[in-house]
Parts: sequence; C-alpha cells; structure tokens
Amino acid sequence: MRTIIQTLFDMWVDGQPGEMMKKQNEQKELLYRKYRTLRSKLPPELVEELDTLMNSQMELFPVELEESFSEGFKTGVKLMCEVFKEDNLPPIEDFNKRL
Repeated sequence: MRTIIQTLFDMWVDGQPGEMMKKQNEQKELLYRKYRTLRSKLPPELVEELDTLMNSQMELFPVELEESFSEGFKTGVKLMCEVFKEDNLPPIEDFNKRL
C-alpha cells in the first residue's frame, strides 16, 4: 500500500503543468540526441555497455525523484511544525471563530 506522500507524489507527477512538461520534454529530447550521437561514435562492444549503463540510470531516476519529493515534503512539514511551535499561535478554534 502506498503512503499518503507517495500518493501526493503521483498526483504531482500526473498534474504537471503543460509548459513545465513541454520544457522537460525538450530537455529530454536534446539529451537523447546527444546520447544517439555518442552511441554512433562507439565500437559495438561499447555500445552495449553504454546501453546497459543508460538503462540502469533510467531505472533509478523515478525512484530518486520520488524519494526527493518525499524528503522535501517531510522537511516542509517539519518546518511548519517548528514555526507553529515557536510562534505560540492561538488554538485553531480561535481562527475558526474569525471565519
């Protein structure tokens, strides 16, 4: 079962704004062209090594991205807890009365 943070990450990935996705796709395309250029210059035995290396890297990327999102989210929550603790804010009921 996925955690709440993992579910939020999935929602974040699925909801990426169009402009951001367009820029990421352009960057991916540029990197892929550079990879293809390098690959075409290599002897066959090194092509296989490069492909294995690139496949391994591609398998790690989503895991690293999810872990980074999770750690960033947790850090943000800790920061919020620290701010609320240090500010001695009134109870939430006081805020609700104002609404």
